[in-house]
Amino acid sequence: MLQHLAASRWFSEISKKPLQVLIGLCLFATAASGGALGSVASTSMAVLFVACIFYIQRWPDFWRGLARDEQLLLIGLALYALSGLVSYYNVNDQQEFVKHMGRYIRFLLVIPVYLLLSRSGASLFKYLLAGSIISGPLYLTMALISVTENPGLPAAGHYHHITFGDAAMLNVVFLSAMLVSWQMQLAMKVIVAISIVCALYASFLSQARGAWLALPFCGILLFYLAIKVNKLNIKIVIPVLLLGVVAIAVSPAGNVIESRVKEATHEIGFFISGEKVDLSIGGRLAMWDIALDVWQEHPIIGTGLGDFDQEIELRQSQGIYETIAVHASVHNIYLQALATTGSIGFLILCFSLVIQPIRIFYHPFSESLNPAKLAGLMVIVAYAVFGLTESWILRAPVVSMYLIYLMTLTVAASRDSGAENTAAH
Repeated sequence: MLQHLAASRWFSEISKKPLQVLIGLCLFATAASGGALGSVASTSMAVLFVACIFYIQRWPDFWRGLARDEQLLLIGLALYALSGLVSYYNVNDQQEFVKHMGRYIRFLLVIPVYLLLSRSGASLFKYLLAGSIISGPLYLTMALISVTENPGLPAAGHYHHITFGDAAMLNVVFLSAMLVSWQMQLAMKVIVAISIVCALYASFLSQARGAWLALPFCGILLFYLAIKVNKLNIKIVIPVLLLGVVAIAVSPAGNVIESRVKEATHEIGFFISGEKVDLSIGGRLAMWDIALDVWQEHPIIGTGLGDFDQEIELRQSQGIYETIAVHASVHNIYLQALATTGSIGFLILCFSLVIQPIRIFYHPFSESLNPAKLAGLMVIVAYAVFGLTESWILRAPVVSMYLIYLMTLTVAASRDSGAENTAAH
């Protein structure tokens, strides 16, 4: 009888807030499987955008209700999309430009989505958290299936293995922030810890070294902030670390990590000596060198979105880096911006994707750890580090996940209410 009453109350609450539930399901689906299952993140973004169209007449009111930092963030995202459009002046490959601009336009379309999310308030935070908790076992299951079906290859879902590994690591740092800062019951802490280990294992199996690189940066920052406010619970940290170490030690992940680190060391040595540049890291270093050269030739607005592959081909015709593969991606978001959108695009990228979000999420943390702000800080730092070795701004699912996490956490952090007090059940 009590269960029937609880279920009736739950359905009653849903029927009263259908829009919030729709938005929440999009956030949940993106967090749970956006980097593993095809079209989940993009579909969620599309649904959110269509939903916000129904409130177009109220956008000016929503905008006026935002804090100045929120408005600056949205203006920055709009300018970032505009920087890609301006680069059209130097574009030669129209088709590639349209393809790349499709990624940039998401940063513009997410602005009305943010207005919609701000209307629903910080209560949407719990949907993102629930999806992240589900993601650990889901990503690990898909990773194990992948390596079983394709021995010797990186674990991946329906996307590139780097996308898969980044998404798994994103949830690792997000849930780690939650574990440290959010008041949870012991059972929930155990569930979150298990999900973290599962997602971490999946990311290791993906062999995405950029994702691995984010782990120490985020880990050290989280450790420092936790110690600063005396929030580091050894009873939680030690078991999680031991569980993670044991899981890696008794699994193939340990061998994968060791082999990838040795491979990276050898490839860097080959590049420096000039013996080989056609390997994975050697190719990246060569493209970074070309990107800086392109930026010097087009310092203001760059060579144009989608034209970087032509710049590589031009240099290969001149006998420079003839053996590397031709890509439109620089494999570094900062150098990608310098090469394709110039100094203007680079400065806007740094402001809108890194600096302004950090300004929103960072505060002294002198007395307490605000869960939404701490999680947002971890997410931004992770994506900033991802960008050192890969051009994730050109991967649609990764961009969609970045924007959905950024928007949801910014709303929660800016309102400071429900994120800390929502019960974790």
